[in-house]
Amino acid sequence: MSDANRKAYQEIAKALRIRLEALEISPRKDTRFDEMIRLCEAEGPFPLSDLAALRACKDVAEFQFIIDILAEKTMSANHERRFREALLDPLQPDGKSNSPGRDRQFELLVEAVLTKAGLQPRFATLPGRPDFLVTFCNRDYAVEAKRLKSINRFQEQIEKSFDQLAKSGVTGFVAMDPGSALRPGADFVSLPVSDSAQFTDWTRECKDFFDEPINGMKRLHHIIGWKRARDVRGMFFMDWVVRNSPESALGHDAMYYGVPFDQHHQRRQMVFHLFQAQFHKGLPTPPGQSDLISTEARTSLAALPQSKIVSMLPKR
Repeated sequence: MSDANRKAYQEIAKALRIRLEALEISPRKDTRFDEMIRLCEAEGPFPLSDLAALRACKDVAEFQFIIDILAEKTMSANHERRFREALLDPLQPDGKSNSPGRDRQFELLVEAVLTKAGLQPRFATLPGRPDFLVTFCNRDYAVEAKRLKSINRFQEQIEKSFDQLAKSGVTGFVAMDPGSALRPGADFVSLPVSDSAQFTDWTRECKDFFDEPINGMKRLHHIIGWKRARDVRGMFFMDWVVRNSPESALGHDAMYYGVPFDQHHQRRQMVFHLFQAQFHKGLPTPPGQSDLISTEARTSLAALPQSKIVSMLPKR
């Protein structure tokens, strides 16, 4: 990392500390937040092999985005509680154990994305219900945020999400952070790579994951067949990846991959693609819409007037 690049993260860390103090959120020392800030504010460059420092830069930048978006509306006591919970984990997560702080961090990130996208998220207060209700085209949808801790727990976590969405009484979507579960170190790219190449590689890994044959059938088809999948329109893989650019400048890019579950139902697919197009507007560094929606879907959307699209959405 260059000196200028390191200085930029030092400034971000300093600004984040000030913002949190202004919100009267001051986690105690020896927490993830304390270590995160210390690593970012340290003098001198660090090698790209230092995963703790890279993760600290990633988390600081992510929290800055979250606060920038959510602070625009009144920060409730609920927000303050979740911010404090998000800052208590160890800096380096253990994939074999629960990381409630990182779960909260991803939950807050999803809320910030939904807010920036204009989807008016309302945080659920009842246990066992999806994390958010959102308003889209004058209708309510549910969104459940999940962090994938290991491939072995994928079905368990997805089926739990499906169950929570079903209890909401409205159809919805799953937003999942695959983190390093797809491939250890997948959220860090040390070799110089362009943003377009990184996005292409990351989406290919996601596609390979859903296309992987299991007992003679694609993983995606297994997911669609799981209990309560009928209440879910699709899911999004979303992560913020640390990338070393060709100019040797450390940066972060929002990686995103959407999968509709209704493969042969035109109206439900349309709901998914319309919601996806709106959701991606809230990403910290949104890729082009052409990267997110298939050629067939874009052609279908372009050919339909807005009144026709709205009429295709499910009735209340």
